[in-house]
Amino acid sequence: MIISFKFSIFTLKIEHPILKELGEFTLFSLKAIDDNLSIFDISNIVQIQEEIVKRQLSFALSRKYLNENYTLTEKGRSVVHLFNFINSFNTSNIEIALEHCIENGTKKIYFTNNINLTQESKGILVSDKLYDYKVINKFQEIKESEKTKFLIEKFSDYKSIINNYSNDFLFKLEKDKEKTYFYNYEVKDSLEQLVFSQEKEKGKDYISVSIPILEVKKTITSQFVDEAFTNNLESRFDNFRYFNLFNGKNILSDNIEENSKIKADIKLSPMISETDIVRKYQSFEKFLIDELLFVDMKTEVKNITEIKFLNITNILENL
Repeated sequence: MIISFKFSIFTLKIEHPILKELGEFTLFSLKAIDDNLSIFDISNIVQIQEEIVKRQLSFALSRKYLNENYTLTEKGRSVVHLFNFINSFNTSNIEIALEHCIENGTKKIYFTNNINLTQESKGILVSDKLYDYKVINKFQEIKESEKTKFLIEKFSDYKSIINNYSNDFLFKLEKDKEKTYFYNYEVKDSLEQLVFSQEKEKGKDYISVSIPILEVKKTITSQFVDEAFTNNLESRFDNFRYFNLFNGKNILSDNIEENSKIKADIKLSPMISETDIVRKYQSFEKFLIDELLFVDMKTEVKNITEIKFLNITNILENL
């Protein structure tokens, strides 16, 4: 069985409040000074008098980005490197892939060149738990440490700058409406090893899986034997009351939980028919003729749905 997870594609841009605070002209001037140009050189390039250039740079002087002789301070050099990083990042048209399922702090960022992502869905598609606007909101909630790791992975030459300024980065995402990627996860273990019917582990994300179940209910009454006898017969038949129509397995009554009103993220289709069930279980418990001779038996057969939960945090964290 293959489960397909949907990923939206976004172009990622970065801003930083320090650069906005300084403004374009000041940043241009700081970068020019870093390239060994003087105030006189800047004045000639922009065709503005030197005194006006100096007045424009008064804010940078007051914030210690420049020394009194209009050379860069260590702080000034750092902000120039920050500008270079953000400019390099934003002109690289970085595309990221974000899935539509993980809602808590374990959400991760993926590059579109991840070898496990394809443009084709090959399995049972998981319903969206998050629409695009929520995907963007969840991206903003991703831990700064995870975003920093992501940035360094792509721009290792700027590692120190990223570490120094990461707390105040502003991320903007632009949706690429033409692209949708998928992760096609092949379930190699049995269904029972992957799903949990009751308790969910804290800090993990789950999707709901709808499993088709065949119920064969026996109601036994009698005018000739006592209620204890008929109840005993019913309880024995209850051992064969539920059958999983996906894998054909018999399910004990104590383990079944009908959740037909819950909308599932994945709906499994029956792979086994009622006839297959009969053929599969030729060695049911044997009942003696005298046990059934004096009883009336009513059989109700119906299809029901059981909801179980698949841990997707463990699946997606190693993508």
